[in-house]
Amino acid sequence: MNCLKDDGLHDYKFFCFNGKARFFKIDFGRFSDHHANYYDTNGRILPFGEKVFAPRPKANIEIPSTLNEMIKCAEMISTGCCFLRVDFYEVGGKMYFGEATFYPGSGLNEFTPKELDYKIGGMLRLPTDID
Repeated sequence: MNCLKDDGLHDYKFFCFNGKARFFKIDFGRFSDHHANYYDTNGRILPFGEKVFAPRPKANIEIPSTLNEMIKCAEMISTGCCFLRVDFYEVGGKMYFGEATFYPGSGLNEFTPKELDYKIGGMLRLPTDID
Protein backbone atom coordinates (compact mmCIF):
# COMPACT_ATOMS: atom_id res chain seq x y z
CA MET A 1 0.00 0.00 0.00
CA ASN A 2 1.31 3.42 -0.94
CA CYS A 3 1.12 5.77 2.03
CA LEU A 4 2.65 8.77 0.25
CA LYS A 5 0.50 11.70 -0.75
CA ASP A 6 1.04 12.15 -4.47
CA ASP A 7 0.41 15.54 -6.07
CA GLY A 8 0.09 13.88 -9.48
CA LEU A 9 2.74 15.78 -11.47
CA HIS A 10 5.81 13.62 -12.00
CA ASP A 11 9.07 14.90 -13.38
CA TYR A 12 11.00 12.40 -15.53
CA LYS A 13 14.73 13.17 -15.58
CA PHE A 14 17.02 11.27 -17.97
CA PHE A 15 20.72 11.03 -17.21
CA CYS A 16 22.51 10.92 -20.57
CA PHE A 17 26.19 10.13 -20.97
CA ASN A 18 27.72 10.75 -24.40
CA GLY A 19 24.30 10.83 -26.04
CA LYS A 20 22.97 7.66 -24.39
CA ALA A 21 20.28 7.63 -21.68
CA ARG A 22 21.67 5.35 -18.96
CA PHE A 23 18.92 5.73 -16.34
CA PHE A 24 16.20 8.12 -15.23
CA LYS A 25 14.53 9.30 -12.08
CA ILE A 26 10.97 10.12 -11.30
CA ASP A 27 10.38 12.96 -8.88
CA PHE A 28 7.09 12.70 -7.02
CA GLY A 29 5.36 14.45 -4.14
CA ARG A 30 7.17 17.65 -5.09
CA PHE A 31 4.68 19.91 -3.37
CA SER A 32 4.05 17.78 -0.29
CA ASP A 33 6.72 15.17 0.57
CA HIS A 34 9.35 15.22 -2.20
CA HIS A 35 11.04 11.91 -3.09
CA ALA A 36 12.65 10.44 -6.20
CA ASN A 37 13.10 6.89 -7.43
CA TYR A 38 15.66 5.83 -10.03
CA TYR A 39 14.93 3.41 -12.88
CA ASP A 40 16.79 1.74 -15.72
CA THR A 41 15.66 2.54 -19.27
CA ASN A 42 13.29 -0.46 -19.17
CA GLY A 43 11.41 1.03 -16.21
CA ARG A 44 12.84 -1.30 -13.54
CA ILE A 45 13.56 0.36 -10.20
CA LEU A 46 17.25 0.72 -9.30
CA PRO A 47 18.70 0.26 -5.80
CA PHE A 48 19.95 3.79 -5.25
CA GLY A 49 18.78 7.34 -4.81
CA GLU A 50 19.79 10.77 -3.62
CA LYS A 51 20.26 11.85 -0.03
CA VAL A 52 18.28 15.04 -0.58
CA PHE A 53 15.18 13.31 -2.11
CA ALA A 54 15.24 9.89 -0.44
CA PRO A 55 13.93 7.06 -2.62
CA ARG A 56 10.70 5.27 -1.77
CA PRO A 57 10.97 2.01 -3.76
CA LYS A 58 7.59 0.74 -2.52
CA ALA A 59 5.76 3.82 -3.78
CA ASN A 60 3.42 2.92 -6.61
CA ILE A 61 4.76 5.26 -9.30
CA GLU A 62 3.57 4.59 -12.84
CA ILE A 63 6.13 4.49 -15.63
CA PRO A 64 5.11 7.00 -18.33
CA SER A 65 3.40 5.63 -21.42
CA THR A 66 5.72 7.84 -23.49
CA LEU A 67 8.92 6.36 -21.95
CA ASN A 68 10.40 5.21 -25.27
CA GLU A 69 9.67 8.58 -26.88
CA MET A 70 11.27 10.37 -23.90
CA ILE A 71 14.40 8.22 -24.18
CA LYS A 72 14.65 8.84 -27.92
CA CYS A 73 14.26 12.61 -27.48
CA ALA A 74 16.66 12.75 -24.51
CA GLU A 75 19.30 10.96 -26.56
CA MET A 76 18.74 13.23 -29.55
CA ILE A 77 19.00 16.37 -27.38
CA SER A 78 22.12 15.09 -25.59
CA THR A 79 24.01 14.13 -28.77
CA GLY A 80 27.48 15.64 -28.64
CA CYS A 81 27.39 16.21 -24.86
CA CYS A 82 29.58 14.32 -22.39
CA PHE A 83 26.74 14.58 -19.88
CA LEU A 84 23.30 16.12 -19.99
CA ARG A 85 20.21 15.55 -17.88
CA VAL A 86 17.06 15.99 -19.96
CA ASP A 87 13.69 16.41 -18.23
CA PHE A 88 10.15 15.76 -19.40
CA TYR A 89 6.61 15.70 -18.09
CA GLU A 90 3.73 13.55 -19.23
CA VAL A 91 0.26 15.07 -19.05
CA GLY A 92 -2.78 13.38 -20.52
CA GLY A 93 -0.60 10.83 -22.30
CA LYS A 94 1.43 13.55 -24.03
CA MET A 95 5.11 14.25 -23.49
CA TYR A 96 6.33 17.77 -22.71
CA PHE A 97 9.92 19.00 -22.53
CA GLY A 98 10.90 20.43 -19.15
CA GLU A 99 14.55 21.47 -19.24
CA ALA A 100 18.09 20.27 -19.87
CA THR A 101 20.96 20.78 -17.47
CA PHE A 102 24.68 20.05 -17.45
CA TYR A 103 24.90 20.34 -13.63
CA PRO A 104 21.92 18.81 -11.77
CA GLY A 105 21.79 20.14 -8.23
CA SER A 106 24.84 22.26 -9.11
CA GLY A 107 26.76 18.97 -9.03
CA LEU A 108 26.40 18.80 -5.25
CA ASN A 109 23.60 16.25 -4.68
CA GLU A 110 25.01 13.02 -3.28
CA PHE A 111 23.83 9.58 -4.29
CA THR A 112 23.14 6.92 -1.72
CA PRO A 113 24.71 4.48 -1.19
CA LYS A 114 27.97 6.42 -1.50
CA GLU A 115 29.59 3.86 -3.85
CA LEU A 116 27.08 4.89 -6.52
CA ASP A 117 28.64 8.37 -6.74
CA TYR A 118 31.80 6.72 -8.07
CA LYS A 119 30.00 4.21 -10.29
CA ILE A 120 27.87 6.92 -11.92
CA GLY A 121 30.89 9.20 -12.24
CA GLY A 122 32.63 6.34 -14.06
CA MET A 123 29.99 6.56 -16.81
CA LEU A 124 31.40 9.95 -17.79
CA ARG A 125 33.79 9.85 -20.75
CA LEU A 126 35.52 13.15 -21.41
CA PRO A 127 37.25 13.98 -24.69
CA THR A 128 41.01 13.60 -24.44
CA ASP A 129 42.15 15.42 -27.56
CA ILE A 130 42.91 19.06 -26.81
CA ASP A 131 43.89 21.43 -29.60
